[in-house]
Amino acid sequence: MILDVDGNYVETLRKSTWNSKVPNTLKSSFILSNYNTQEVISYWEFLDSNRKGYYREVKDVQGKISRVWANGER
Repeated sequence: MILDVDGNYVETLRKSTWNSKVPNTLKSSFILSNYNTQEVISYWEFLDSNRKGYYREVKDVQGKISRVWANGER
């Protein structure tokens, strides 16, 4: 659960492992992305109905971890 600086609810995300259960649209969007040469560590899925999408955690060859927004299409 994510709260703002005042403690108000903002949204809920669920962290999942990048494995064979990853939604096909998310896998496909990764393959088509500019980050497809990086290693996906995990992904975060929005659980609220007002926002759809994912954050992928990726690691580059230097070991730097980034979070990349994905809407399941790109």
